Amino acid sequence: MINYEKWYSIVLEHLKEYKNNELGIKEDGIWKANNLSYGHILPLELGEKNYLSNEAKEALTNEERHEYWYHLNSSQTLCVNFFAPLINVDNGKYFNKLISKVLGKDVVLLKTNKSPKFEYVPIERSTNFDFYFIDTSGNEYFFEIKYTEQGISESGGGRNPSKAFADYYQQDVLTNPIFKNVTENIFMNKHFQAYRNMVKGVGGNYSIFITMKNNKATYDELQKALADLKVKETPNIILLYWEELIETTLDLVKSDKSLEDYYKNFKKKYIPEIY
Repeated sequence: MINYEKWYSIVLEHLKEYKNNELGIKEDGIWKANNLSYGHILPLELGEKNYLSNEAKEALTNEERHEYWYHLNSSQTLCVNFFAPLINVDNGKYFNKLISKVLGKDVVLLKTNKSPKFEYVPIERSTNFDFYFIDTSGNEYFFEIKYTEQGISESGGGRNPSKAFADYYQQDVLTNPIFKNVTENIFMNKHFQAYRNMVKGVGGNYSIFITMKNNKATYDELQKALADLKVKETPNIILLYWEELIETTLDLVKSDKSLEDYYKNFKKKYIPEIY
């Protein structure tokens, strides 16, 4: 595993080349945080070129889009680019096959007014999940999507973490047996972003993290968070890698030429050829 800084620079250079060569866009976009231009950011007026399909483009309302959705390394945009076509083609046939394969159990998507959902917030002002769905057995699946983010936030809850814990997370902690060794302080100040997702993985429900293999900071924090649970098994918490997930997907959709071409383009965009 190469160090994060080297890997990060490789990915951003790869995205810049994709912008220039595949999208034919030579102009760099502006990062609002410092008003400087960068090769891996699209000009805002061309931001919708970041979406690989109409399904992905329509998956979020303008209000749901993150502030930096037009950055080529936006994990939110990556998320809709990956999942939206799988959900919409053949009534989710390939989506069901993929989730069933990675979890080793039969899973069938239930389509309702809240399933599937991108940017899902179960309780107002609480955790938002990048992607969420319910299966036909009533089980829930909560996804945390990462791409180039350096690590995972250790603390949260704003000015009053104790109130945030009591309002949004304590009940989940009390009803999830693998969290029996987790105190409020550890939850809110040591592994906040990991635990607020992991705590949903109980019973028939799953907490699923998808990251990149060489994003070492994110990988290390997830491993530390799992270790601090002090339990032998965490079967409802799943860690997946984009590099492996895209290969599994390509294998599943190879009978559908248009979908296979789509995910080849997804791979070309997001996975540098250093692997």
